[in-house]
Amino acid sequence: MATWSKWAFLEDDPDLDEEGEASFSQAKELREQANALAHHAQSKALPERQECLAQAVTMYCRADELLKENNFNKQAVEVALQCRLNAACLALQVASMPLGAAGQKQVEQAAETAHRLAHAALKLDQKNPHAALVLARLGADQRNANAARQWLSAASQWAKERNEKDVQNQVAQLEKKLNPEPTSWGQEVPDWVRLGVALLKQSKPAEAEKLFTRAIEFLDQKEQGGPIEVLSAQALRSLGFDALEGLGDCLAAKRDFAGALRSQRRAAALLKAPPGTQVPFKEPEFSRREGLLHLSMGHAAEASQEESLPLFRRAAQALQRPGTDAALEGTAVLELGLRLEAADESDLAVPALERALECFKLAQGRLHAGGGDEPEEAKFQRRQLQAQAALCSLHQMRGDRAAVEETLDASRHLLSVPTEVATASALEWAKLCGEWAFGAAKAGRLADAEEALLQKWRLAGGKDSETQDDKVSSELDARCLNLQREALQSLALVRQKVQNQAGVEDAMARLSHAPGAQEDVEKMQQHLRRAPQGRDCKAPSDRSLTEQVQKFACRGAGLAAVAALGVVLAYCATPTPQA
Repeated sequence: MATWSKWAFLEDDPDLDEEGEASFSQAKELREQANALAHHAQSKALPERQECLAQAVTMYCRADELLKENNFNKQAVEVALQCRLNAACLALQVASMPLGAAGQKQVEQAAETAHRLAHAALKLDQKNPHAALVLARLGADQRNANAARQWLSAASQWAKERNEKDVQNQVAQLEKKLNPEPTSWGQEVPDWVRLGVALLKQSKPAEAEKLFTRAIEFLDQKEQGGPIEVLSAQALRSLGFDALEGLGDCLAAKRDFAGALRSQRRAAALLKAPPGTQVPFKEPEFSRREGLLHLSMGHAAEASQEESLPLFRRAAQALQRPGTDAALEGTAVLELGLRLEAADESDLAVPALERALECFKLAQGRLHAGGGDEPEEAKFQRRQLQAQAALCSLHQMRGDRAAVEETLDASRHLLSVPTEVATASALEWAKLCGEWAFGAAKAGRLADAEEALLQKWRLAGGKDSETQDDKVSSELDARCLNLQREALQSLALVRQKVQNQAGVEDAMARLSHAPGAQEDVEKMQQHLRRAPQGRDCKAPSDRSLTEQVQKFACRGAGLAAVAALGVVLAYCATPTPQA
C-alpha cells in the first residue's frame, strides 16, 4: 500500500510556491540529518547518547517549524508527521534514561516534550497508533496507570484498524508490563488484593472476585484478629477496605447489586474509627475513597430499587472537602443534582447542577493548561452538557424563561464533539443531544433543536449514504440504530413544524433506509398526517402533556421515544415556512 494512502483524509492543497519549496527542501534535509544522528547516537555511551538524541529532537522540531510555513499542504504533512513522531520517540528515550538526581530536570523536560509532540502528531493524524503508544509509555513510566491503559487501548484499536503488526506487538508487551501475570505475585494477602484490583482493570471480575473473597476470609479469621471491622491497625483496615470495595465492584459487574451493597456497607463501616482503632486512610485520600465508595453504593442501591439519594449526598459531601479533585467533585455533585431533579427538589437540584458545571469547567481548564488530554477533555465537556440539559429542564418546569434561554445559549457549543470518542461515549453524547433538542424545541428554538437532532443522528452512527449494513450483531449496534431512529423521527416532527416539507421527506427517506425501520416509518407517516398545523396554540399543562405522551407510548416503543417532542411541537407557534 502506498505511504500516502494513509493520509487520504487530507484535502488537496495548492502547489508549493518557490519560497515554500525552499523551506520544504530544507525541512526534508534536516529530517535526514536528524535520522542519521539518532542512528549514530545508539552506539554511544550514556552521556553522549543523551546529548545526541537531544540534538536530533531539536532538528526534528526545527524541520517541523519550517513545514508550518507551508501551512501543512499535502506534500508537507507526511514529513511533518514523521518529524513529530520521531522526535516524540527520541524524547521518550531520553526521559527513560537513568541520569540520576542531577539529570532529573532533563528527564522531566524530555517527558514534557514527548507528551507535547505526540499530541501534535495526533492533530495531523487523529488515529495514529504510534503517537498513542508514546503516550501510553509515558503514562507507564510516570506510574499513571489509568492514562497508560487508556492510550494503550487506543493504540491497540488503531493499530488493528490499520493492520500495523509491529505496533500490535509493542502494545502486547506493554500490556504485560502493566498487568503482570499472577505467577509474578507473592502469596501474601496484600498481593491477593493488588492482583484483584489489576484483574478488575482488565475487565476480569470473576477472577478478581476469587482473590478478594480469599483475602476477606483470611482477614475475618479470629486467629488473624478478625473480623475485619475490629482490626485496629491502619494498614490492616485499609487492606480490608480495598478488598471489600473490590468485591463490591466484582458483584456489581455481574449484576448482583444486593451482594455488592452488603460488601460496600462493610467497607463503609471501616471509615468509622471506634476507640482504639485507626482510620484506614489519611486526608485527602480518606475523603476521595469515601466519596467514590458512596458513589458506587448509590448506583448499586438504585439498581436494587433501594433509596439512593442519601448515598449520593454523602458522596458529594466527601468529595467537596479541601484537597479533593475538581473532576471527582463535579461527578458526585452532578449525580446528586440529577437525583434531586428526579425527586422534584428543584430548589436543591439547581445549585447542585450549577456547582457541577463549575467543577467540570475548572477540571477542563486545568487539563488544557497542563498540555491537554483530548479524551479526558471530551468527557468533561459531555458532563457539562449533561448538567446543562438537566438545568434547562428544571428551569422550564419552574417557568423561568430567561434562565432557559441563558442555559441554551451557554450550552449550545457543547453539542460539538471536540475529538474522536469511543462508540459508547458517542452514544451517551447522542442521547444528551436529544435531551437538549427537546429543551430547545420546548423553548421554541426549532432551528437549534434541528441542529442538535442532526448531531444526535451522526453521533449514533448515521451516514449520508442510502445503503446501510442490515446486520445488528451486538447490543451496541442495536443501541446505535434505536438512537438513529429516534433522531430521525424527531427531526421529521421539527421540520414539519417549520413547514419544511423537503426536510421532512429527507428525514423520512433516511429513516426508511435504517435496518428494520419499516414499522417506524408507517407509524410516523400516520402521525405526521394527524399532527396539528395550527398557530399559537395554548400550551399544555404538565398533566396533559404526560397523558398524551402515555397515549403515544401505547402505539409502539419507536414512536414513544419522540412522543413528548411531538406533543410539545403541537403547541408551538408555527414559524415562517422554509424553502
